[in-house]
Amino acid sequence: MMVRKTLQWIAAILVLGGAGGGGYAYWLYTQTDEWLRAYAQKAFLQRIPTAVISIGRARFDWSHRIHLYDVRLSAQGLDEPVARCVEIIVTVDGQELSENQTIDVRSLRILHPDVRLIRDADGAWNWQKLKLARPEDPCPELSFEDLQVGVRLARKAGQPSSFHVQQSNVKLIPSAHREFTVEGVALLPGLGDVQCTGRFALDRGTWKVNGGTKGTADITELVESVEHIFPESAQQLAELQNRLQADPVKTADLSPVRPVSRPSLSGQAKINFEVGRDKPNGEIDYRAKAVLELNDINHPLLPFPLQNVTGVVYVDKHQLILRNVAVRNGPTQLTADGRIDLPEPAPSNRINIKIEDLVLDRRLGACLPERGRKFFDLVHPAGHLDAAGAVVRAADGKWEPVGWALVFKHCTASHEKFPFPITDIDGTVVQNGTSLVLNFRGWAGERPATMVGTVLNIGPEAEGDYIIEVQHLPIDHVLLTAARAQPGFHRTLTNLKLRSEEHSLNSSHITISY
Repeated sequence: MMVRKTLQWIAAILVLGGAGGGGYAYWLYTQTDEWLRAYAQKAFLQRIPTAVISIGRARFDWSHRIHLYDVRLSAQGLDEPVARCVEIIVTVDGQELSENQTIDVRSLRILHPDVRLIRDADGAWNWQKLKLARPEDPCPELSFEDLQVGVRLARKAGQPSSFHVQQSNVKLIPSAHREFTVEGVALLPGLGDVQCTGRFALDRGTWKVNGGTKGTADITELVESVEHIFPESAQQLAELQNRLQADPVKTADLSPVRPVSRPSLSGQAKINFEVGRDKPNGEIDYRAKAVLELNDINHPLLPFPLQNVTGVVYVDKHQLILRNVAVRNGPTQLTADGRIDLPEPAPSNRINIKIEDLVLDRRLGACLPERGRKFFDLVHPAGHLDAAGAVVRAADGKWEPVGWALVFKHCTASHEKFPFPITDIDGTVVQNGTSLVLNFRGWAGERPATMVGTVLNIGPEAEGDYIIEVQHLPIDHVLLTAARAQPGFHRTLTNLKLRSEEHSLNSSHITISY
């Protein structure tokens, strides 16, 4: 960087030119480039004593600007430059130059800079070898135009990763001694054009950057970029999946059958973020908000693929918040709202869930946890349902269902313990603590039927107590076939040799343990 210095020879040039000694002034002017180049190198080293600086050439354009060409910045002990740029334009104070014969640098425009940031396997960066001095004179305004930044991350195990930031423009405006405000725009991998503002204080070691995507980010490209830059993120996601998932969950599709695909995430999102450090050597704080417009999510963590994902996701170092996050799969729509503490979920963390038109079929049963699969095997349901409730983090670290209410619409069922087919079922299942209260109505053949009951101790030791009422249920082949699941009842009907609609049943009470 350039600093304020007395430059008597410029005064001499002006005097000679004004006095008619134009020939000598021109000769002196043509000899100043080499002097300026050496002077600029010295000025840089005063700011960065550990730097290795080279400047191809320099010139003064008589518009109070100094041009430095082919500038390369490295540090002692490095094999390649940290930065290089095509040109630096130094604007000086014209009044100071003409009246006091001093160079007072007002701004530096750094054109087409190419910065290479390298982190070794031990976590040390190449730029850390550039030790800044603490001069008393103020820093000028700095602007970086068409900035490119390449980042390479080495690892003790595995291959290094890298990424590139392109088409960036950054401006640093002094706000106090060794403090700056920042304005910038950049093309980031997966995020597209990102605009940001911020501030940083060199002496205090604090900084903050706020920004967001100018348009919508391509989520597929963003995920691929994150996995490429940080391969450990895939392992962290797998560990999170294992913590959230008590039972193996298979991927199923409730829409028409299609080939199983690899885990994927596609669509777009509008993203805003803030990242910074408020204390010297303190932890980096961050927060981000994403407005989702996703096309497809397919991952083993999910019970089935999801489409048309919308809503808002907020995350910071302490929490993850979902706001009206809605997803679809065929006719089914799921909406979620809630909060989870980070980095570890805390007791009482809660996600409220609402489901509309969930299709009940074998594909859904196949992707449920063990208890859900057992219910499907017992009841063999088909049809649609709406559901609303929550999953809450318990003190033992498990996620438990709380306050669920299910509304069944035009369903069919045939319980394994008494497999009489019931059709056109409407009804509700309401959770009450560790119990479920059931209330259904439907048709048994051509006869109206109702079932009310309770399932106690939801889980492996559950026990169901049902009262089934049917008016004038014919004792026919369908009933006798179903009664075979209850040998005593079947034996009674068989011994009585009752047949036809003249003999019928009005109600029954069944207690089932499972």
